[in-house]
Amino acid sequence: MNSGAVTPAVTPPRRTAHRIVAVIGTFVLAIAVVAFVRVLVSWPHSPPAGTTTSTHARERMEQDAWKYADALAVARRTAALTPTTLPTPGNPSVGTPTVTTRHGTTVVTFSTHASFGSADARTPVTACYRATLTSGIKAPAVVEVAGADCRAQPVPASTYP
Repeated sequence: MNSGAVTPAVTPPRRTAHRIVAVIGTFVLAIAVVAFVRVLVSWPHSPPAGTTTSTHARERMEQDAWKYADALAVARRTAALTPTTLPTPGNPSVGTPTVTTRHGTTVVTFSTHASFGSADARTPVTACYRATLTSGIKAPAVVEVAGADCRAQPVPASTYP
């Protein structure tokens, strides 16, 4: 017996350590790939060509309302607005307007029309706007109002492109 012999400490083989690192690395990589795929799937995609979103249709109707309100303001500078002197909407998406005047303030109510969806299946949408033109103020105030105020107005033909 060797009394001076030292027994070496038992260390795990290097292969075991490499296997643990490989398993953990594979697991982390798998989680990263799944997360990446989920992000790609949930990322917003642009609609197919020819498709209009409801948000885009609403924005277009609001732009049409402001353009017509500006035309009303220009017409009001030259003459008082009455049912016979109202400017004809230059845009077919603007419905027939009605006008009311009280104490120097003219209120014109009109509808705007658009459609959204794919080129094969369009969904029509209508909004009602009120343009208020006040004496001494050049710019009109335009607000969207409840559709009940516009119900009596006819929807123009060729509204839904």
